[in-house]
Amino acid sequence: MPTLVRSPEDLRILVVDDDADTLELDELLFRSAGADVRVARSGVSALCFSEEWPPAALVTELYLPDMTAFRLAAAMRSTREESPPLRVIAVTSRATLRDRVRASEAGFDVFLAKPVDLDRLLRAVATATLGALKPV
Repeated sequence: MPTLVRSPEDLRILVVDDDADTLELDELLFRSAGADVRVARSGVSALCFSEEWPPAALVTELYLPDMTAFRLAAAMRSTREESPPLRVIAVTSRATLRDRVRASEAGFDVFLAKPVDLDRLLRAVATATLGALKPV
């Protein structure tokens, strides 16, 4: 499995999904690649995490119980004072053409449909955030 590389700040990944199994699997995947990971089951929880612990990447389902990922990403980006910019990766079960276009227009870096191959997800996050993979 590839390993994410660079500094610890670059390895902060916030995963947001209302499905507990998805959160657990993604957390294990990114931790095994060397990332510092936090998980949230709602947009409000994700916003709370991001205030105290600004992530390098947001990996999120598009439609959360309390808000859309579009609203979440915009809110997180609006309060972000530091660079590099927040990278946003959508991993969604509702992968319609309209959703893809909307995500692209909203500045999402990657759009993946569920079920997603875990190696593809890891590579997408690594490419969006770090631009580098190191084989184990």
